[in-house]
Amino acid sequence: MPIRIGTKLNTHRPVAIRYDSSLATQDPKLYNPETTLSGLGGTISYDMLNGGVLECSSC
Repeated sequence: MPIRIGTKLNTHRPVAIRYDSSLATQDPKLYNPETTLSGLGGTISYDMLNGGVLECSSC
């Protein structure tokens, strides 16, 4: 079944990438989201991820 993305984004996100410490260890250009500060008062994981997922709203 193909994925169809329309204008109703409350149930589908055009970008959703699992961003966790294991992904960060695979790529030296990524920061560990659990320990790296976001600049917003907490860690990347706490301030910018939704359930461990990087989405459009993260930016």
